[in-house]
Amino acid sequence: LAIGDLLTMEIRHGREGIVANFREAARLYHGDLILQVTDEAATLSMRIHEGDKVLLEEKTESECKENLSPTERVERLASIAKLSWKAFELPWGNVIYRAKDERYDYQVHCTRDEELTVSHLVSTRDLNAGEGKPIRFGNYAFCLYEKGKKAELHLLDQAFPRAAAFYVQYAGRYFEEIEG
Repeated sequence: LAIGDLLTMEIRHGREGIVANFREAARLYHGDLILQVTDEAATLSMRIHEGDKVLLEEKTESECKENLSPTERVERLASIAKLSWKAFELPWGNVIYRAKDERYDYQVHCTRDEELTVSHLVSTRDLNAGEGKPIRFGNYAFCLYEKGKKAELHLLDQAFPRAAAFYVQYAGRYFEEIEG
């Protein structure tokens, strides 16, 4: 980029996936990367535009893998150790995990390297209780950073509709853990 060029990007972790939008004003570049996760697949679509001209448009689908799960700390924090997880590996190596029980739906976006694991968890439930199109109600969300025996937990806000008690009492707080 030349001096004065400004690339802006917004990344949102949502109840049904991830959306990343970008814009570069000087060259009129803009686009988005949308990851939609269902019980059957993770679908990734990407578009890059220069003004009105489409430079790149791709769509790929990741197949479901069974018997994979997020880290033990994530399962412990969410109290979901006994659930069966579905995993979807993304083209860049990250993994999306999904699990359901009778009340809740869990989605974890996990990034790992040799030293650090970062997990974003979103827990929701369906206000329609299976009647028609689901209305996802946010129970809680967190981001967990794990490095060896150390961990840092950040409790996150969610979009509406969400649990007001969680938002008021916990969103924005963080905790550190060092297992000895």
